[in-house]
Amino acid sequence: MEKMKIEELIHFLETGDDTASWNAVHTLMTTAPKIDRKLLQEQINRVLDIASSKAGFRKVYAVMVLGKLFQYAVSKEKILDTLLLAARDPDENVRRAAVFALSDCISDEIRDKIYSVFEALLEDEAKTVRYGALEILTEVLPYKIGNKAFDKILGFLEADESWFRWRAVLAINKAYPELDSSEKQKAVSILIELIEDEDVFVKVRAYEALLNIKDLEKRDFPEVDEALRKESDFVRQWVLYNFEQK
Repeated sequence: MEKMKIEELIHFLETGDDTASWNAVHTLMTTAPKIDRKLLQEQINRVLDIASSKAGFRKVYAVMVLGKLFQYAVSKEKILDTLLLAARDPDENVRRAAVFALSDCISDEIRDKIYSVFEALLEDEAKTVRYGALEILTEVLPYKIGNKAFDKILGFLEADESWFRWRAVLAINKAYPELDSSEKQKAVSILIELIEDEDVFVKVRAYEALLNIKDLEKRDFPEVDEALRKESDFVRQWVLYNFEQK
């Protein structure tokens, strides 16, 4: 019965419409830990074939599920190679799916290779891919990011979209302990500017980052302290509550 169920799920992924394929992938991702490893392994090659096919929603979904299946695979290299290739796919939806799938494959042995892909995709031509890479980097930091990646994240702090700035502030906050001295100076200067950001979420995250740096390095930021005192009760309480909860 279990064999019939997983074969049916893969069949829906191979032949179903958008909704049916997505439902199959979602079910496969949530039930994979409970499926017999041998049965699962027999079907992984079919998923790999879909992920290596022409562009389309099935390819996107196959890439997504491969990340979840990675830990159960006997031959992890095939999945990793497929996902690394997907990160360079012409379809931006495939590239974005690869970002999140690769985040499920991180281990000590291949961490640097995967992190370098995330950093490279910060420069992707598609905004959705850039943001996906930034989002995942925020989750895996801190580590010593490359110079180009650092500069790119700083550039995101000046993005028109507030959600890009907000996420970039989070990334800088987490990356800060591993930055070199000149990078730290740049980060602090821009964070101080961002406490005046028009978006309250960006403003609060900038304050939190500066308070974190203040605590980490035992530094004084009198101009930041003064600016925070002048903020509304709502902003002050939000900043201080979040900082105390870290």
